[in-house]
Amino acid sequence: MKKRIALILALIFILSSFVVVFSGCKKDDAGEESDTVDLSAEAEKEQYNREPEDLGGFELKVLTVKSGTWNMQTDLAPTELDGQVINTAVYERNMLVQSLYNAKIVAHEDAEYYGGTDRFYTDQYAEEFFYDAGYCEGSSVNTLVTSGFLMNLYDVPELQLDQNWWSQLIKKEATLGSGKYSKLYFTQSNLSLTAFDLTWCVYYNKDIHATNKIENLYDLVRSGEWTIDKMKTIAASAASLVDDTSYTYSKDGTSIYGITTYWNGAKALLDGCNVQYVARNSDGEPIPNIANERFMTLAQKLAELFDEQGTFTLGGPSSEEGTVGNSEDYKRIFNAKRALFCVAEVKSSVSDFREYDGDFGILPLPKYDSAQAEYRSWINYLAPVLVMPSSLSK
Repeated sequence: MKKRIALILALIFILSSFVVVFSGCKKDDAGEESDTVDLSAEAEKEQYNREPEDLGGFELKVLTVKSGTWNMQTDLAPTELDGQVINTAVYERNMLVQSLYNAKIVAHEDAEYYGGTDRFYTDQYAEEFFYDAGYCEGSSVNTLVTSGFLMNLYDVPELQLDQNWWSQLIKKEATLGSGKYSKLYFTQSNLSLTAFDLTWCVYYNKDIHATNKIENLYDLVRSGEWTIDKMKTIAASAASLVDDTSYTYSKDGTSIYGITTYWNGAKALLDGCNVQYVARNSDGEPIPNIANERFMTLAQKLAELFDEQGTFTLGGPSSEEGTVGNSEDYKRIFNAKRALFCVAEVKSSVSDFREYDGDFGILPLPKYDSAQAEYRSWINYLAPVLVMPSSLSK
């Protein structure tokens, strides 16, 4: 049973690469920058090295996120076509699996988003053993790990975890232990697009960028000079009161801000600067990793950035959460073209910013400094992760 489930999962992982291949910034025929999504079959370069076989109509039962949660692409197994590109690609992927293996993928939206982990826990605790795999909230999956309800994915060689269709960074960072004692209890791939949807980036208003004659931001990224200090300097230069008398946010105001986001934006910027809250010792055991100069320096930089009037705004206060910015204001601010930068998730480009009238660009999260080796993108801690129940080994 374990091998059969792993076989189907591995196949749909590689086939999932056909769904969306993000090509980043390209030049159009006129030599101008454009942000595009390339639906070409780059994934044809990858192949799952196992021949098709008849699995006798086996149904793979996966606990998954409810359709449309947080405007994400959550449908793992749509039952019909709705004319949308991603829906069609996912549907056809599943039909291909069914034709090659005589096996069906069945998604079970059995709980509200925050209840998915509890539902999976109950299933295992009560020894119902209904689910073959599940997508559970990343921030609470530790409950399943410490309860012994998750399988060590390294014990399932059919998954081929070293292949490119898996996130090798998540595999590296989520591995506990070392050598033959290594354990990996969850992972991610394009089987579900929720992790991609919840990946953080920086949007920028191209009109404000042009009006302020700001340097080419894509060139800045390519040169490795897109840093948190550079972002702050550019944001400060774009701030303007226009007709307002202060930078205190009002939805009817005219002020232009340098940067807007909501509270998770701080976590995203920390991660983009390669600050990790937890590290591993030589035995692969997790240890705290915030009592160091880099973390403290960056925390101070961000505190100063968030406190600089005009350069940054969270929007208005929330009546439910004291002085914390209303989590919806960053959408209103950016849609109204009142901020140069907006730190948000990838999904905002096709959902939250539908009202945006004009062009915006997409940049990676800024680095700590130019010496940082690469850009890092934070995936929201709530992003559902793929798990397999330990009951499969029984």
